[in-house]
This record gives sequence, structure tokens and C-alpha cells, in this order.
Amino acid sequence: GVFRTAKAAIPLITRSGGGALVFTSSVEGLVGSAMIPAYCSAKTGLLGLCRSVAHECGPAGIRVNCVNPGFIDSPMTRPLDFEGSMTTYMVGRTPMGRAGQPEDVAGAVAFLCSDDASYVSGQWLAVDGGMTSIR
Repeated sequence: GVFRTAKAAIPLITRSGGGALVFTSSVEGLVGSAMIPAYCSAKTGLLGLCRSVAHECGPAGIRVNCVNPGFIDSPMTRPLDFEGSMTTYMVGRTPMGRAGQPEDVAGAVAFLCSDDASYVSGQWLAVDGGMTSIR
């Protein structure tokens, strides 16, 4: 899906004079996790896609980056939280001591799309409260 979306968007962004694409991967694409190999491999693949598309589209003025969220309190993670055990476990692995919020990821995406990131391309940004710093 990300590949097809990028493929469709690149000509439009090129015609507009450049811009930014931000893919959403996961910390599981950086470090992996037991029992979800398909998810981990898909999220790792996005990092390679990001770097390749950044290299290909840089001359057109298109920056391409990835955000890699950690444990975010969201509709995706809530069904996994049996009696609070998932939140307790994940927050316990996060140096900042809390689950992330969707706004935390949105802020990182806004930065990567902004002029403040005008020379940032082909990179990933973990939005994980420090989780990957200790894994």
C-alpha cells in the first residue's frame, strides 16, 4: 500500500515543485519482536523503501522519511490491552514512563513535512519515549 501510494503521489509532488513524503513504520521495524514476524518484516521493509525513494526523488526536491512509533495509545493498540497488561508491560519498557499519544506522532510528521526539515531525507525517527534506546 505504501509503495503504491508513493508511486501515485510522486508525479503530483514533482509537478508542484517538490515536497515531503512521510511513511509510518514502527519500532518493530527497528528492533523486531517475537510472534509478529510478518508485521516486523513489513515495517522493516518500509525503511528500505524510504531510503530508496529518497535517493530516487531527491533530485526532484522530494524528501522522504519514516516515523517509527513505539507504544501509542490508539484504536490499534487498545484491543491488545487485556486487563491493562499490555499497557503495563509497554510503559515499563519506555524510559519516559507513559504511552505515546497520536499527537506525539503527528508532531514528528509535521516536523518532517516542515521547512525545518528541509535537509532531512532518507531517515527514520523513532517516536517511542526512548524505548529503542534500551532494547
